[in-house]
Amino acid sequence: MSLVPGATPLSESGLSESEQSRLLDALSLPVWVADREGRLLYGNRAWQAAAGPEATPGTPFVQALHPDDRAGLLRLWGAEEYGAPPLQHTGRLRRADGSYATCRFEVQPLSRLPGEAPAWMGHAAELGAPLRETPPPTPTEAQRRLRELQERHHFSMQAASDVIWDCQLRSGHIVWNAALETLFGHPFTETTEAWWRGQVHPEDRARVEDSLRAIQDSNDATWEAEYRFRRADGQYADVLDRAFVLRDAGGLSVRMIGAMQDLTERKAAEARLRDQEAHLRLATRSADVGIWDYDPVGNVLRWDARTKALFGLAPDADVTYQESFVLGLHPDDRAATEAAVALALAPDGPAAYDIEYRTIGHGDGVVRWVDARGRAFFDQGVAVRFIGTVLDITERKHTEEELRLLNAALEQRVQERTAELLRTNAELRRSNMELERFAYITSHDLQEPLRTVASFVNLLELRYGHLFDDRARLYIGMALKGTERMKVLVEDVLTFSRMSGSRPAAQAIRAGIPLQEALDRLGQRLTETGAQVSFGDLPTVRGDGPQLAQLFQNLIGNALKFVAPGTAPRVQVAATREDGMWHFTVADNGIGIEPEYLQHVFELFKRLHTRDHYEGTGLGLSICQKIVEQQGGQIWVESQLGRGSTFHFTLPAG
Repeated sequence: MSLVPGATPLSESGLSESEQSRLLDALSLPVWVADREGRLLYGNRAWQAAAGPEATPGTPFVQALHPDDRAGLLRLWGAEEYGAPPLQHTGRLRRADGSYATCRFEVQPLSRLPGEAPAWMGHAAELGAPLRETPPPTPTEAQRRLRELQERHHFSMQAASDVIWDCQLRSGHIVWNAALETLFGHPFTETTEAWWRGQVHPEDRARVEDSLRAIQDSNDATWEAEYRFRRADGQYADVLDRAFVLRDAGGLSVRMIGAMQDLTERKAAEARLRDQEAHLRLATRSADVGIWDYDPVGNVLRWDARTKALFGLAPDADVTYQESFVLGLHPDDRAATEAAVALALAPDGPAAYDIEYRTIGHGDGVVRWVDARGRAFFDQGVAVRFIGTVLDITERKHTEEELRLLNAALEQRVQERTAELLRTNAELRRSNMELERFAYITSHDLQEPLRTVASFVNLLELRYGHLFDDRARLYIGMALKGTERMKVLVEDVLTFSRMSGSRPAAQAIRAGIPLQEALDRLGQRLTETGAQVSFGDLPTVRGDGPQLAQLFQNLIGNALKFVAPGTAPRVQVAATREDGMWHFTVADNGIGIEPEYLQHVFELFKRLHTRDHYEGTGLGLSICQKIVEQQGGQIWVESQLGRGSTFHFTLPAG
């Protein structure tokens, strides 16, 4: 397409599209085209660089000139001398940096079709350089310049990312650039106005048509509308369409040139943003969180109603940084809070803001605790926005203070109770020591009278036994058995009391040694019962040798004792490694233990059978437990009635 109807397209020269684009971009002279009223239709890259960013289509092109020079150029612009050599004018053109360069302006009218408004082309020669006379171009050169200008417009349309369209209003003919297919899939370069109207969403069509009629009936130069435009696949895209209107000498609109921008992604992003903002508002309301937004550059502070309430302000109160925020802080927290804000806003700071402080309500004087968090955003090293949230933590702080007071009181009570327990423990240790000493002395001193009684009863039987009848001899036998049981009991009490004292120093010892010592002590009973004790290569443990011998003696002795009549005892001793401990088992084929008694077998003087059936003092397993615990281990038992028992104990590895 061309800017002026009837011009010869440069595409017929055989140049590729990219070559044509480079040719047009290479023009060094500032060139522009405007309508009769002086409204800018086009400016090349050199013109835009000289005229500045405000030189956009539809704006007066002379606004780029020095105010004192505008009237002279406008007089040339209104000339009616078609086809005459270019008209010349000297004036000052503003540079991009705001300074002015003296230039020679050349203006000439472009060809037109009947009834159309003329378009005028101008260029500024030797921008910023000394003036020199330039001979007028020949008609062939002018025609070449015109074609370049028109084709520059054509390729600018094709290279644009938006959909560019050019509509002749009288004929309804529209020319489109390639973006119509790229963005919306329609493979057209030229259509009718009716086709375009048919792509407008039915719900938007009447509104858009009304706005088009209104712009054509008015004197406005620009038109803008948002509507839905149908793609080739039948889906609708949200678009923003902008255009400027060209009018003839009588002011009638004859042409519109516009650009259609696809807003679908932006609209979707805006919808997502609205949803997120709605969710955020809901979340903040649900969490009772306030929101604040501060502009450090403009010193503008915005608070929502919840934030204002935390500072004792009404929902409609105006807020400022100094009066509302700083003066609303508790005096004891003001310095630290302002320092945290300054750190977040510092160019080399963390940008993050996280602090707890107290406020004093402006209107009610109430002290409130606030947890404030936020983040600063920077532009070229300057903080331009500071946003965040506030949360009322007054109740939490009160609870923490109550807990602190309760903990302090509890700590005081714990200290008092600990001191009391220490005193009690000291008394218990002293009492235990006295009791252990008493038990030791008592058991030791009881042995002598027992030996005396046993000796004299034996002498009595020896010397006068022939004089006694059967009943007397029965009494003497019962007395001897009583003294023997008393002797065993005293010895067990003495053993137990010795182990209640200080813990013996542990040393590495092969477990087989104390086991063999225990078997030697039980040698006669092993022979009498026909018992068999089996064991393999036992490990080295840390403990006290004599006590371990006592441990094995008591466990194996019980296995020899608690066995069914007529059954030869069988005992199996084994050990397995478990981390830093050795796990020993002593399994027998005895009578077993009923489940309800398993947790009581290690209690002092606990007997599960009468002396008529099985002898014992009830101290043997208590002594075993004492030995194992003193060595740093544990002891327990597993048993089934009539199927034997297995005693387990652990000892540290040697």
